[in-house]
Amino acid sequence: MTNLNEIFKLLDEQTIYQKIDSPIDEILRMYSYSVSDEFNKKEFISIIGCFIRRLQDQGMLVTTDANEFSDVFQFLENHYSGEGSLGYERALNDAIKYGNYGVDLILNTTTDSLKAEQRKSYLAWVHDTKIDYLEWNEKVTLIEEFLNQFKTLFPPTVANMQKKQLVPFLKELIEKVLEGTVVFKSKLETKLLSK
Repeated sequence: MTNLNEIFKLLDEQTIYQKIDSPIDEILRMYSYSVSDEFNKKEFISIIGCFIRRLQDQGMLVTTDANEFSDVFQFLENHYSGEGSLGYERALNDAIKYGNYGVDLILNTTTDSLKAEQRKSYLAWVHDTKIDYLEWNEKVTLIEEFLNQFKTLFPPTVANMQKKQLVPFLKELIEKVLEGTVVFKSKLETKLLSK
């Protein structure tokens, strides 16, 4: 059975940073390229394509591997936004207009977006594999463990509720503790009291 400490260890900011942010930041830091004086679309695709392959090699990105252009196009459509628009065309325009600075901007923006996406996937994985799969009685036990550690952080109307009433909100309760935004009397309390 999953215990609360295991969940909090997996959701610890330092753990997430080491699993997601640090490897992606290191790939970006180690990636070098140069933009020629006659920078063009072909060179742009090559630079971004090479960066994508480095992300793939480190297991930080999965693509179709159909061809370099389609991988670059899809990657930028998913992860790039700039000056009011987004995607491949915006990135190409920024790269051609600003040269090295534009490519740096594109790589920084896309890696930030990729990290956010990877974090979201990781949090969903933790929830799905450590909480959702549990039987009802195991979730109630997890709530008991949770309240033993954190009951004083919550308003009495939430902290004194029956454990089974809190089970559907276990994920939100854990997130509130992790965010440090536990003293709340808003949506969650309203949801809990209306059940």
